[in-house]
Amino acid sequence: MVSGPTPSGGEGATPGAASRPRRRSWAGWLGRLVLLLVVLVLAAEGALRLAGWITLSRRARQAEAEMGAADVRLLFLGESTTFGLGVGPDQAYPAQLQALLAGQAGRPRVASINRGVPGLTTTAMVRSLPEKLEVYRPHMVVILAGANDYNEQLNGLEEAGDGLLPAPARRLVSGLRLYKMIRLAVELRRPGVKMEGGEVLFYRHGASRNILYQEPRDEARIAAVTARLEANLETLIRLSREAGARPVLMGYLQAIEENRVLERVAERTGVPYVSTFIHLHERPPDLFVEDGWHPSARGHRHMAEALAPVVRRLAAEGG
Repeated sequence: MVSGPTPSGGEGATPGAASRPRRRSWAGWLGRLVLLLVVLVLAAEGALRLAGWITLSRRARQAEAEMGAADVRLLFLGESTTFGLGVGPDQAYPAQLQALLAGQAGRPRVASINRGVPGLTTTAMVRSLPEKLEVYRPHMVVILAGANDYNEQLNGLEEAGDGLLPAPARRLVSGLRLYKMIRLAVELRRPGVKMEGGEVLFYRHGASRNILYQEPRDEARIAAVTARLEANLETLIRLSREAGARPVLMGYLQAIEENRVLERVAERTGVPYVSTFIHLHERPPDLFVEDGWHPSARGHRHMAEALAPVVRRLAAEGG
């Protein structure tokens, strides 16, 4: 008996053999697509890095021209109390410190770079400090911060976090300019998030409450914010040191609990801590502007006078 041709197309054909070329074709296309994506990412990353280098170089030249022949470049990081909300730019304590030292014999020639921004939290400071260090190349970094971290109106950046990617993947790609640009674009689409003074800020209307002074106190929430604040301060200190700058932590005129955090971190990390706190019954008149929180020109003067001896000492030590 003679057998006819098999339905599979030939004697001895293996089931599924016809699908193998198709699978190989799909695998080839997938490989080429992945390769194309890698090339595009690398090209975009290279272009962003080149653009960033050009921008930073131009800003660095401008900063160098503005600072002139200063012996000590001081970079000030902070909130509205450093920015000088309620007073003129020349009355904020960074400018008053520069003027104060300029009038003293044997003083270092100081260039004060005030990068305080109203509404800033330490999370935002951590994000932008590397670029500031690269542009200004400061000898010292003075940090006055903490109050905004406890303000529910301003701390939404921490709550959003960097949840665009899981933590392991985020650690892997966090240095990519492309990732930072995408993260920034995503964050700026959130309600309340904006860019101001080159910083990413969060502001939620109608929720201005400092959780340290609310009753009843939410101790678990306070502990979480405190831990994050301390970690951010330690990061700011580490980044400053890695850039060759001497970090200094500075307390505020009337922020008792926030100052304790700053002082604790200063002691733990071995950096100078400058206290400007004045007890209520010892405060002179006109120390604050009308809102009762932000320092007046007189308050800024007190802060500059408290910081001046530390700057002189660190400058003498080659700081």
